[in-house]
Amino acid sequence: MFLRAVGVLEIAIGVVVLSPYTRFGAYALAAWLLGIVLNLALAGSFWDLVVRDLVSVLAGYTLARLAEWRAEVWGRAPARERPLDQLKHGEAKI
Repeated sequence: MFLRAVGVLEIAIGVVVLSPYTRFGAYALAAWLLGIVLNLALAGSFWDLVVRDLVSVLAGYTLARLAEWRAEVWGRAPARERPLDQLKHGEAKI
């Protein structure tokens, strides 16, 4: 029963990653996998799984940071802070 609940939680995190809330889902994914990494490392075995999940933690964190960057550059940042947007409209001088 516990593993079914864990599976549902992991599916929910995956859906959130694919939704417009990618940043939140990616941080949740990284935190979840970090918990798994710590649990396996404290057990003192399954080091191949520890390394694999640690790489996944870094990937989740990177995805979250990229989502933040994308929102900053293309989403919520004012136009004066978006140099690529200025180039589209011909406002920037080279």
